[in-house]
Amino acid sequence: MKKTGEMTLEEKVGQLVHAGGAVGGLGDGKGVDYALQLIREKKAGAFYLGYPRYKNPLEAWQVHAKLQAASEIPLFICGDMETSLGYITIDGVQRHPYLMGLGAAGDESLAYEAGAITGREARAVGFNWNYGPCVDVDTVKGNPGVGIRSFGDDPELVSRLGSAYIKGCQSEGTICSAKHFPGHGSIAIDTHHVIGVDATERNSLMEINIPPFREAISAGIKTIMSTHVIFPAFGDTRFPATLSRSIMTGLLREELGFKGIAVTDSLSMKAIADNYGVREALVRSFLAGCDMIIAPASWQPYDILAEAARSGEIPEERLNESVEKILALKAWLYPDGYREPEQNSLQRVFESASTGSMLEKLAIKSATVIEKRALPLKAGVKKRLFIIQERDEAYQYCPWEKDVLDYAENMIRRIEPSAEIRRISMSCSEEEARAVMSAAGNHQEIIFFCIVKVLIEQYNGRLSKATARLLSAISRDRTVMGICLGSPYVIEDIENCAGFICTYGESRMLAETALSILYGRVSPSGKLPVSISARYPFGTG
Repeated sequence: MKKTGEMTLEEKVGQLVHAGGAVGGLGDGKGVDYALQLIREKKAGAFYLGYPRYKNPLEAWQVHAKLQAASEIPLFICGDMETSLGYITIDGVQRHPYLMGLGAAGDESLAYEAGAITGREARAVGFNWNYGPCVDVDTVKGNPGVGIRSFGDDPELVSRLGSAYIKGCQSEGTICSAKHFPGHGSIAIDTHHVIGVDATERNSLMEINIPPFREAISAGIKTIMSTHVIFPAFGDTRFPATLSRSIMTGLLREELGFKGIAVTDSLSMKAIADNYGVREALVRSFLAGCDMIIAPASWQPYDILAEAARSGEIPEERLNESVEKILALKAWLYPDGYREPEQNSLQRVFESASTGSMLEKLAIKSATVIEKRALPLKAGVKKRLFIIQERDEAYQYCPWEKDVLDYAENMIRRIEPSAEIRRISMSCSEEEARAVMSAAGNHQEIIFFCIVKVLIEQYNGRLSKATARLLSAISRDRTVMGICLGSPYVIEDIENCAGFICTYGESRMLAETALSILYGRVSPSGKLPVSISARYPFGTG
């Protein structure tokens, strides 16, 4: 591997950028050709991949191997892996619960194993950098940007489980990024869409937000990712953490002693893109203390950073410092030089019986019965209507969810053939509501089954107002229960809820676990890792 002193300016700058969206057309090969062009012409050193999703592990392996073969210096191949590789990267692989499921299980050994499985699967297909875990402390109920991506709302719990996950993932040779520094859990905005100001005073931030990052540093975290939130208490009233030297250098480096790589969250997010110029965002984030930058290749980040370095705006010493850290981390990944993962290991890794048994254990230990007045049910004893909420507006981004809902419906029909099943859309039109109200009159109990996370902007991890009104109206004269494959906060949207099961994620296994709990076939042990209300405090379950 080259040393810093042997590299041209263009080669050094190429190491700084995670090209996001560079391979946006994997299906037709155009994105791969563009990525190869960036490696050839811009000496690109890292790629953020996952959109569109790979069809299977083999396709991911093939693309990554092709990119690595074209690069003189090993590439960082990065992705969001918040529910392992099924999150936004690869279809057809086993999905984990979100991190809040690990919080509900409260078991460090399971957190370590979840991290290890993620790291092992990542390396098998050529990924080597996991943009996770999210160690934000979810103190704002229903936070649209964090929610079930967090382990919970207790700093000690998040610190303990976050560090265990990090150790597990990095033990398999996959880099982790603790995010979103210095914490995105105490402000009710989503920086994918807007910028926000966290006005919390400094002592509270240091007591709540910072401990998980401090613990991650102690656990040997390789990288920390910034957030696009403004924190006046940390000395900057104008710029978000990503662009703030007082935070990314003063707080992270000088006060907390972090010596690894700081990376920006994606600069294409609207909190940055809508409020700062492209050049300002790129150059200022680097000068603030970020060693690496996630940015669209269409922004021409290589040219802009190279020009800033040639002009002296980016000092040579500062550039070399970051490049040396980057090369050292690549040497940690590949101490004997890059070696292609064995293709014949894919089936063994992704069909591992030990992985399946661990996920079954996690499903039961994380699933939480938040309300149990009407649980468990006995099949066929009462007339029941199941309402399944379609995720029609999410299928573009989460196509597997339709399969999960179809699987759940088929299971319900097998368990309770006499039950009626109706489907409604996420928005729940007036016509749909009238039809369901009419059908509900013929049944004694109603079970509402949904997938709710933090993806669809207008709902922010909650039910639509129309759906909540429908369930409230039904609950006035009959029993209503809920199953949510996702957010526990949904229980607040179901008035007079007589039973509620949460799995903190969506997969066939989690749907099956939820229905087994519904009928008393499985005894879950999950405890709420957040406080929802006085009625449903932290530890409920």
